Amino acid sequence: MSEPSHGQFPEDFGSPEKLSFINYLQLFASISVNYLKQTGDKLIILTIIYSIFSLLAYFLYLLIKTYVGDERNESMKRVLIVTAHPDDECMFFGPTIVNLRSRNVPVTLLCLSPGDSAPNSRRVRKAELWESCKALGLDESCIELRKHSLLLDGHEHSWSHELIGEMILTHIETLRIDTVITFDESGVSEHPNHIAIFDAMAYLSLNHLLPSSKLKL
Repeated sequence: MSEPSHGQFPEDFGSPEKLSFINYLQLFASISVNYLKQTGDKLIILTIIYSIFSLLAYFLYLLIKTYVGDERNESMKRVLIVTAHPDDECMFFGPTIVNLRSRNVPVTLLCLSPGDSAPNSRRVRKAELWESCKALGLDESCIELRKHSLLLDGHEHSWSHELIGEMILTHIETLRIDTVITFDESGVSEHPNHIAIFDAMAYLSLNHLLPSSKLKL
């Protein structure tokens, strides 16, 4: 059987109207093989070019990702995370802490109460806080656990945003913090102690009490 050139109907198959289904398959295979022989070199060249451009695009992506990551590291030099109770750090800020520590960003945790609303729970919850922070990549020296008579754990206790603001401001100034991370206006879980921390940060910001306009909240 002679091989047809591209676009040419082979004589060995007879007229098109007399072809059986098998003949059609043979014809299709014959034309396809011939076409691939004629275009094979071009396909190989195009494949090589495509592979080169794909590799270049991938390395460019890695370069941009690395550059942006370095810029982000530079923008956060000292981070303060403010929570209300032990377990807040892992329940609400765990991924953030792990991400920051993986980029070697210094992180300090300020926990405003030991969460001892239940009898004899202070020692247990303190130990849990230490273990949680260790798992998240925080050293004990970076943990500040406060106990204040006006900051009692529980939905029924109102916290003074002025008092909390003073505590946070002291840490910002002492540690030269440039980024503060805490709860949003709903406290994430609508816990009033959480919301009080947001109110404290709003109080500091609205009254221009923060030490630098570059401080990120």
